[in-house]
Amino acid sequence: MEQNKLFRFKRFSLVQENTALRIGTDAVLLGCSVDFGAFSGGLRILDIGCGCGIILLMLAQKAIDAGFEEIYLKGIDIDAGSISDARTNADLFRSAFHCSGKVVIDFEQVSLQDFVASQRPAASNGTAPANYTFDIIVSNPPFFINSLKNANESDRLARHNDSLSQRELVEGVGRLLSAGGVFKVILPSAESELFKAECANGTVFGECGGSLKLESVLKIRTIAAKEPKRQILSFTKGCAAVTRESELVMMKSNTNGRGPATTSNKKEAFTAEYLSFTQDFLIF
Repeated sequence: MEQNKLFRFKRFSLVQENTALRIGTDAVLLGCSVDFGAFSGGLRILDIGCGCGIILLMLAQKAIDAGFEEIYLKGIDIDAGSISDARTNADLFRSAFHCSGKVVIDFEQVSLQDFVASQRPAASNGTAPANYTFDIIVSNPPFFINSLKNANESDRLARHNDSLSQRELVEGVGRLLSAGGVFKVILPSAESELFKAECANGTVFGECGGSLKLESVLKIRTIAAKEPKRQILSFTKGCAAVTRESELVMMKSNTNGRGPATTSNKKEAFTAEYLSFTQDFLIF
């Protein structure tokens, strides 16, 4: 393994030689956005469309730092190359953190639909047994809808939602998320509005024992004058919630406010809030 090809965080590194899509800002933003304030003891986390494993391993670091007694992390993806890299990255992570047997990291090449079908059937009351649901589910899903497709099959599957529609993602999460669990997804702003509407369709969850309630929206702006480029949507299952909205501006603006500030120092180009948001992981 060539060291200069590694993607480096502060405390662990990742390979991305075979993954369908290279590591991007969206994955970093989603990983940084998750907190475990509502949970204690053990923790079960699922990453749908895990790619090279970046988000799941970010959450593994957070869970270890937070002192959880038992941590089970599962990543699923349909792309064989991504899963190959994810398993390599899990080994790199275990070496970096000297993981004990209480930290289980597992990556599997499987579609969401097949993974849902492989889980133990729902109990008679319509809810899944606790050992087959997850406290936290995250996804940085393929989001292009009805747009021009790349000729490369791996790239096409990773970018376009033909293989995982919004409805399929919502239904899968509805079956796999525990009562009181949290689901976080990052999407472009336009697709976020469609996803909110999909989740508001309560009939989707009639057989799943609950519904997803939008708890918070974090709107991401590259600079203050730009419209939000991404939204991180946070849902809870089956409990009424008042939706909170907040914003994160990533980069400082130039003098006319219409573009990013010009600086030779990479760190100085970013806002203090973005540096604080990513401080546990990014090296500037």
